[in-house]
Amino acid sequence: MSDIGKERTKDNLELPKISDYEYLKELKDYEITHSFAYEFARRNPDVQNILNLLDNLFYGFEFIIYPSFFDKNCILLKNIELMDFNQKCNNFFKYLLIFFKKETDIKHFQNLQPSNIIKRISNYIEILTDKLYQEYYIIYQNDSKLLKNMYFFYDPLKYLERDKDLTYHSKVVDSNNVFQHKENNECYYFYQEIDKNDNEFSFNTFFPNFTVSLRDFTNAKIVVNLHLPKDELLAYLEIIKDDYDAEESTIKSPLELLGHELEKTKEPNSLKRISKKNKKDYVTSIIDALYVYDVYKVLEQSFADNKKKAIKIRDAKVKEIRNSINRDKMQKDEYIKELKEDSSPDIIKWSKDSLVVKVSELTKFSEDKVNIYKTLMNDYSIKLKYKELITKK
Repeated sequence: MSDIGKERTKDNLELPKISDYEYLKELKDYEITHSFAYEFARRNPDVQNILNLLDNLFYGFEFIIYPSFFDKNCILLKNIELMDFNQKCNNFFKYLLIFFKKETDIKHFQNLQPSNIIKRISNYIEILTDKLYQEYYIIYQNDSKLLKNMYFFYDPLKYLERDKDLTYHSKVVDSNNVFQHKENNECYYFYQEIDKNDNEFSFNTFFPNFTVSLRDFTNAKIVVNLHLPKDELLAYLEIIKDDYDAEESTIKSPLELLGHELEKTKEPNSLKRISKKNKKDYVTSIIDALYVYDVYKVLEQSFADNKKKAIKIRDAKVKEIRNSINRDKMQKDEYIKELKEDSSPDIIKWSKDSLVVKVSELTKFSEDKVNIYKTLMNDYSIKLKYKELITKK
């Protein structure tokens, strides 16, 4: 990939540019919240780690394991050298899991054999993708054309949320007895079906066609007559939505129906502090927050490493003074005090406050605004408040 046009720091760190987020300005009104929830979710450190681990699992199989031990139909080769197999596969999974700080997961690949490697990888991928889906609402997708054998381990349609009745029906219906019509566009999918001996719909179902791989929680069925005027349909939906949002709503979530009492969600103070006079203003503010946060995260590790280095140099000099035999204790204490004072600027230069100053310089936002955006991202990405944007669970 070319580095032309990329912004870089003196440490050769590649920085995002505000223009990288232009695609978010093109979001349609109905997908803004869902898309921003996804942007928050994918910046969660655990989510990033799992997504990267899954990518590396698929690529590792495709380019390391598959060429060595399988034919073009992904059938095990005969006369595999077990020593070669064990060394190549065990080393791959061991180093991969250590790199992604998943050492305890090595147990999933113990006693690995040519006959069970597909199943072992499949089971582990299911553990990871289930965690993404259940805990973080992320649906793992990888559209790389390089991964030709991905389907042996993962069905990309597995977690797509659709009408369960319709899904079951589509498997058992006799297509000779019905007329079917289905289509999708950039906004929605729809499926229509009528019995050949009837003139009423068996199904006339619409689903949003969101562009991001996040659970959509489309689990509410609202029956409408699409022939009615748009303002009347919107008025009807508005009443239902108002009731759902009411403090004492008569519309329950699954957990509430099971007798659980849900905590009332509160808008975090960080969200109250961003500009949101209208929808366009709100979108711009969230884009700015994503941009500032991404710049901050690129620089964060570098600042932490440089701070540790400065402290290490100072501590080594302190140790040298303490071990000196040419000075008494009073002299040593005085020298150490002076040394710490002299070293302080080098350490402060890499502090978190200095990081905020640097991000402010690079992004052209005030330090106060950088802190607001950083807190907002912490609330929604790290503390997982993005979940509250899309579900009442």
